Amino acid sequence: MALIKDCTQHACAFVFGCTGVALGIGGAGLTAGIGGAALVGTCVAAVYEGKKKHSVENKRELERLICRTTDEWREQPEFQKHDPGRDLSDASDALIEYLPKCDMSRDRLIKHAAEAPGRPFPDAATDHVLAELTRLAPEVYGEGGTPIARDFATAIIRSAFAAAIENRAYYEQLEPHLLFEIARTQGLTISLLDDVLHEIEEVKAGVAEINENVSDLPAALVEHLVQAGIVGGLSRPQVETILASFGHENVPEEMWEAKLKESAARLDELEARLKTLTNDEPEIANLLQRAGDAIDAADFETADALLAEAEQRDVEAGEMRLTRAARSREQRGDLARSSGKYVEAAEHYAEAASRVQSLDPLDWARLKYKQGLALYERGQFDPEPQLLQESVAAYREALKQYTRERVPLKWAMTQNNLGTALQTLGVRGNDDALRDAIAAYREALKERTRERVPLKWATTQNNLGNALLTLGERGDDDSLHDAIAAYRDALKERTRERVPLEWAMTQNNLGNALLTLGERGDDDSLHDAIAAYRDALKERTRERVPLEWAMTQNNLGNALATLGERGDDEVLERAVEAYRQALEEFTVERTPYQHGGVSRNLAEAEALLKERKNGGA
Repeated sequence: MALIKDCTQHACAFVFGCTGVALGIGGAGLTAGIGGAALVGTCVAAVYEGKKKHSVENKRELERLICRTTDEWREQPEFQKHDPGRDLSDASDALIEYLPKCDMSRDRLIKHAAEAPGRPFPDAATDHVLAELTRLAPEVYGEGGTPIARDFATAIIRSAFAAAIENRAYYEQLEPHLLFEIARTQGLTISLLDDVLHEIEEVKAGVAEINENVSDLPAALVEHLVQAGIVGGLSRPQVETILASFGHENVPEEMWEAKLKESAARLDELEARLKTLTNDEPEIANLLQRAGDAIDAADFETADALLAEAEQRDVEAGEMRLTRAARSREQRGDLARSSGKYVEAAEHYAEAASRVQSLDPLDWARLKYKQGLALYERGQFDPEPQLLQESVAAYREALKQYTRERVPLKWAMTQNNLGTALQTLGVRGNDDALRDAIAAYREALKERTRERVPLKWATTQNNLGNALLTLGERGDDDSLHDAIAAYRDALKERTRERVPLEWAMTQNNLGNALLTLGERGDDDSLHDAIAAYRDALKERTRERVPLEWAMTQNNLGNALATLGERGDDEVLERAVEAYRQALEEFTVERTPYQHGGVSRNLAEAEALLKERKNGGA
């Protein structure tokens, strides 16, 4: 029937659209919370006009889904109950009108599925859509509506979801997002399993309490007890098993019947609770079923063993799923970080870490480290300190598991990056953070040794020099001398031949430390600073790194100007030339801030030269 094909086309497109929302894939531009109308419109256009592609939809898959759904509907009893002409046409028109208006945001879909433990996903999802339809059109789908409308909608939508979930791409991508929510309900399942095992142990203990040799009892009494147990809901084998245990304690004869009824009530409750333990893993579900059968057969030992095995399998399956879900969340973080969404990436890494914390402490530390990296990447450009502080906290959390004894090089790597985040805070005026950064770098160097990892050792030496230089610029000469020593150590491995640009960067940094010392009256340090800047310019060329070249030209100008201010006009003229060189790349259009700073430096040097010439005349 064409009308069923048309309606299932909309329903199936809606299911594919819900998939995009639930997964947050965004391949067709879908976002969580998008309306049903947009879903249907987007998906139908994408599939039938071939204008877009979605991660889990294409024409072949949607056609398969439509055919499967149509066939399933025709097999439903409801199809035979109604006039295939007018009744179904009206139901189809209603579904096509109201289905696109349903809201199927990711959070709502996941929440609804997770809140229906033991209920298959297609059923849970269909329930939610029907609730939405009833909300939108109570006169059609509510108590006052026609049965055909609700029957038709239920069958079509459920068949669409059932067929869609068989699509492997759909299932694999939907699963991680549902798993964490489902895992929360699974925790209740495992807890209930524990309770069941405990109940069985208590039943055994209760049976042991009234253990007696039945063979010595009068046959009439035994039969009376058996009948009492059967009336209480026990089977004959269960009663006989319990009676066979009497005698462990000297229980008065008059209490046997009461004790038997007590055991019957407890077993009845136990079996009822066991039936609530559903599981989507066939092997585990089979174990639970067999445990129930064993209880029915009064084989409590076997039931206990089966439940223990089911519990262990559930724990293992849960751990595997949580780990897989954490990997998916981490990949979302990688994607966000790659697209410059650093705060969002950090949130993903933090959530992924929370999922594996109890399963794999080192993996948790790795994800906390990545969280720290993402927060730093954004925090270094944010005038507020909060993100940098959060980065510091994430690194310190990682170090609780990334210990020096367990993973020395990862410990050192994290100490180094902790130092970088603290140093950035310190540059903004926080002296305590600066001192903590210096301490972190020195910790890192205990394992990042020159012999083991020479270039990483040099990197941390350079970073240590930067932190010491910042502290030294605030008046601490000892820190300046330590910074110079750290830079010179770094240059032992950061050679021009091996890493030319890193060598040039460290030469520039060394020049900055020497210049700061020279500005305090040490002419030798000024000469050394000039030499360091000129070395840096051998690799920091204008052609290769124009802005870094301009920065070093400005620094060279500062060193020459400081020396020239002490009476050497020729050196002052060389400072003017260096500033002019820097301004060739630090243009007002390209780098207005740097252009302004260098222009002021140039103006001061030129004014001093002019003053001296006028004074000399």
